[in-house]
Amino acid sequence: MAANKRSRIQIEKDREQIAEWYLQGLTQAKIAEKLGLSQPMVHRDIKAIEEEWRQRSAINLDEYKAAKLAEIALSKKKAWEGWNRSCEEFKAKTLTARAGDENTIRPHTQQIHTETRVGDPRFLAEINRLIERECKLLGLDAPAKVETEGVIVIDSAPARGVNEDNL
Repeated sequence: MAANKRSRIQIEKDREQIAEWYLQGLTQAKIAEKLGLSQPMVHRDIKAIEEEWRQRSAINLDEYKAAKLAEIALSKKKAWEGWNRSCEEFKAKTLTARAGDENTIRPHTQQIHTETRVGDPRFLAEINRLIERECKLLGLDAPAKVETEGVIVIDSAPARGVNEDNL
């Protein structure tokens, strides 16, 4: 039933089919029967497939993290630019046209006024949200360890002759 030697190309073709059937929940014995291989050979192929998946997912995860960090960096840059623009003086121009008929050029007046702005806090909120997202992605928000001191009481202590006097 089992083939003695498979070519590299045949192994790759078999592993592609094994992976598909494995993900569908077929047993190693059933896969072996369908491909005309031994169960131990299918087992070795599955181990090789799983290892390849692990390596590929580790690389993909690193690539994904790098891409997300780049997106966050770009978003933070844009948010900082928006914040800086929201802090600049604002100049507004008002044009006032005078009534006239269709054949005459209507002169207009122009008014410019300047406002001092203090910045839009929505930009800072977005920057903080992006920093939090970045920290989560990098794993910097790990839970804090809490050290405790004191006596630990175990329910079975009295049964073993342990009491408060000999602790």
